[in-house]
Amino acid sequence: MTREYPLRLTFTAFALSLFVTAIAAADDAFIEGFPDVPLIAGVREVDGEKMLFDTPAGTLGEVHLVGGKSSAELIDAYALALPPLGWSCLEHGGALACERGKDKLALSPRKTTGRAGYIVIKLEPAE
Repeated sequence: MTREYPLRLTFTAFALSLFVTAIAAADDAFIEGFPDVPLIAGVREVDGEKMLFDTPAGTLGEVHLVGGKSSAELIDAYALALPPLGWSCLEHGGALACERGKDKLALSPRKTTGRAGYIVIKLEPAE
């Protein structure tokens, strides 16, 4: 047995726990106005920080979410939760870009002084 095994096992357990959390949240609640974007368990919308506008090209929106242990873990949870709902996602530089049909999502971390994770999700029409 090599020393890599415990690390691999720990990573696998962590990924599995994120996946289970993401799937459980997908059955519970969705962010109003954002098509098939779940509100991950333990995460809440920041009051007064949601905007939605309907345009001829589609919906523009922004929502701020707080909760969980870190912003990176929130991004990882959404990276697992969105593809089963039809979103195609790519992670890059700590952010997540997703597309589905006529919609695009951009999920990015926001630095805060608190311990909870904080991310911003932006919705816009795909080009």
